[in-house]
Amino acid sequence: MSTMSLKHLVNKLNQNGKKALEGAAGLCHSRSQFMVEIEHWLLQLVEKNKMI
Repeated sequence: MSTMSLKHLVNKLNQNGKKALEGAAGLCHSRSQFMVEIEHWLLQLVEKNKMI
């Protein structure tokens, strides 16, 4: 398995991806969940695209 730092991976995202990931983390925190999963991130991406 390849080892990459989280910071390196996040830096590869565009601005929309970063904002959606931040939103996903906030969503998890507000729901007292401890892990950000792909479903949280995808939900944020979809919701942000609805606003455009």
